[in-house]
Amino acid sequence: MQHRRPSLLTALSLLWILSTAATKAQTAQPITALPNAPAGISGADTPPPDNSVHPITSLPKPPQPAPPTPEPAPAGTYTYTPPPAPAAPAPQPLPASSYPAPSAVPPQPVPLPETEPLHASTPAPGQTIPEQPKVIARKPIHAFSTLAASINASTTGVDLDLATPLAQHFNLRVSGGFFTYNSSFNVDGETITGAIKLRSASTILDWFPFHGGFRISPGITVYNGDSISATTMVAPGAEFDLGDQTYYSSLTDPIHGTASLSMGRHVAPRFTIGFGNMIPRSGRHFSFPFEIGFEYIGSPKLNLALTGSACDTSTPPNCSPVISDPTTQANLQQEINNINADLKPLGFYPIISQGFSVRF
Repeated sequence: MQHRRPSLLTALSLLWILSTAATKAQTAQPITALPNAPAGISGADTPPPDNSVHPITSLPKPPQPAPPTPEPAPAGTYTYTPPPAPAAPAPQPLPASSYPAPSAVPPQPVPLPETEPLHASTPAPGQTIPEQPKVIARKPIHAFSTLAASINASTTGVDLDLATPLAQHFNLRVSGGFFTYNSSFNVDGETITGAIKLRSASTILDWFPFHGGFRISPGITVYNGDSISATTMVAPGAEFDLGDQTYYSSLTDPIHGTASLSMGRHVAPRFTIGFGNMIPRSGRHFSFPFEIGFEYIGSPKLNLALTGSACDTSTPPNCSPVISDPTTQANLQQEINNINADLKPLGFYPIISQGFSVRF
């Protein structure tokens, strides 16, 4: 019994020590403060970090490849080896005083010097600009803003025209024609010496529907003074026809007379089409207008008066004054009717004109 007691006491002591240690471990307090710094060192005395910018004085050198091992030269030869190039001096850092002091105001952009802009057609040094097509500017057109004149060779005579714009696609044109011609010709045995006089004045509206040179030109002839006057003479003993009858001019009282041809009405409408604008919208000053059409003047009328004596074909011939013989007068009227029938298509008098125009 005495031999086992110490062992029981020892075990109880160990249990008590372990329980005491566990209790202290559960009641241990957390660390709320660090140990005080050594005397003489405080947070206020800690130097601030250095944020200043220092110049880079050198860069790390990239790894250099190993120089190739020279092969030994064969015996009896000499190889020249150039001396090594002197090493470049290392860049020296600039003193701190050479750097500008930092400023709170940001740097302002430096204005560039004012230079005159290059024209679109002025190439830069060493630059080639392809040639651009020339564009003809169209001048604005207002009513009566300009004037043009032309001279024309026409079936109505030598025409002088004046034109002025009314709108972008319309011109107002006035035209005056004149012509005189004297000639002699023979009709059915009669020698006719005549004078042709062409006198006219027209007002025309030129319309350009396709914005180009083609035009449609209705108008009106306000004065038609075209006429033909003639004198006729049949030589003594010469043969001539009146209607369907053949006569001979008397040897003692030959046939002679007067004739006149009036060219329809004095006022007549007209219509033409053509090409060319006397006032080009492109701004040009010259043009060559051409037109073709007609003027409705009505049927021309021939008046013929004869005097003298006409002889029939009988043997011996029977001669009588034309003015007093009813048969001869009836044949004369038939001749006048035949001529007027031949002139009837001239009621639509043709107009063909070619001119040269100048814009002022």
